[in-house]
Amino acid sequence: MADNQDQRTQIIGVNHVALEVGDLEEALAFYGRIFSFEPPEREPGMAFIDMGDQFLALSEGTNEAPESTQHFGLVVDDKDAIRAALAEAGVAVSPGRRLNFRDPWGNMIQVVDYRDIQFTKAPEVLRAMRLDGLAKREAALRELAEKGVPPPHPLASLTLRPTPINLAAPDPDPERYFAPADRLLEANPSRRDEVRFMSDGLRLADHIYRPPAAGEADPTAAVVMCGPSSSVKEQTLPHYAERFADAGYAVLTFDSRTYGASEGEPRCYYDPAQIIADYVNAVSYLESRDDIDGGRIAVVGVCMGGGYAISTAARDKRVAAVVSVAGGHDIGGTCHANLGRDGFADFLGQINELVTREYESGETESIPAIAKDLSEGLAFMPNPEAFSYYDRTSRTVAPSWENRVAVKSLPAYFAYNAIADAPLVAPTPLLIVDGTVDLFSLARVRTASV
Repeated sequence: MADNQDQRTQIIGVNHVALEVGDLEEALAFYGRIFSFEPPEREPGMAFIDMGDQFLALSEGTNEAPESTQHFGLVVDDKDAIRAALAEAGVAVSPGRRLNFRDPWGNMIQVVDYRDIQFTKAPEVLRAMRLDGLAKREAALRELAEKGVPPPHPLASLTLRPTPINLAAPDPDPERYFAPADRLLEANPSRRDEVRFMSDGLRLADHIYRPPAAGEADPTAAVVMCGPSSSVKEQTLPHYAERFADAGYAVLTFDSRTYGASEGEPRCYYDPAQIIADYVNAVSYLESRDDIDGGRIAVVGVCMGGGYAISTAARDKRVAAVVSVAGGHDIGGTCHANLGRDGFADFLGQINELVTREYESGETESIPAIAKDLSEGLAFMPNPEAFSYYDRTSRTVAPSWENRVAVKSLPAYFAYNAIADAPLVAPTPLLIVDGTVDLFSLARVRTASV
């Protein structure tokens, strides 16, 4: 190596390849039969096929074939699919494992699979190309590791983007969203035991589910669960907890402070910061138990609990894994998108007026937690699905649930945003499960991770 090698600019990669073709339109038609790409940018006599942070340039020129040893490597997401497309187009390929072919102008092209080579796109580029899930295979990862390149952590780059859904439109077909009562899951109360733990001086009411096959003193992995907005531990979570327990996990569910059988005043004070604090203290409680493996505690949240699970894991590196199921991640942003700028401002303005009235009177102001819609007046969850679920379960399995929310807690709730916390979760593994047709999800999100 030359002494001045460290002063030279390094070769980092290839940003484009230019090919000479006989007829530009014929060339685009040919390549369009084999590969999928966006309409190329054009200049007189040239076309540029975009490949994310690279491009393929086609230029009209002579029809002289290059020497047989000249070629370029074209990276694709599915080499086998390209082989099949070439066969269908009647294009001859070289024998053997490699996939080489010539275009009608004699250019030799070698097709390689992204998953099998060292060449690596930046996560942002893969996302822009809609190839979020494209990952290297083991052999390629080993080759990269031999060069001192560590495999990308699945959470090294993560983006959550709120997907606006218009909830203001009337539901033309309620049966589409609500299951008949005889189709609802039924929990088995005998699967759980009542326990208590302290959170910031308040005693919280909890349920612990133990794996049926585990002995009383056998340390097991554990899951702390948090549920939907204003819910108590008997709602929603038992159906998850029983299945986690069957899979070998101990599960802790809890009433957050001021809710259900837990202590705290004023009642039904739904402040995300306080709920997240309870979540963190729930992890501490599990760590203190002899029947729990303190190094294997995960947090799993459903609906609003999904956002709180992300925020908890961002703050607490004792958490071994985190899952958000249909999570509420950007409440203000979602409400702003659903109600519109002026509609959300009017809604929050009514909340602010009640806060002022509480300040002046000293008396706690509350609004209903549920309503069929806003025509019934101000409510925390004014939609028929929430009304159907909470009203039904409060009359059956969850009598401690109350149809009210303390108004003073709501400004903080509507400003809650777990998206800001998401990058801080790394390197803890994070799984986000989100519905594609759930029109009542508080904040459907699109995730991209590498």
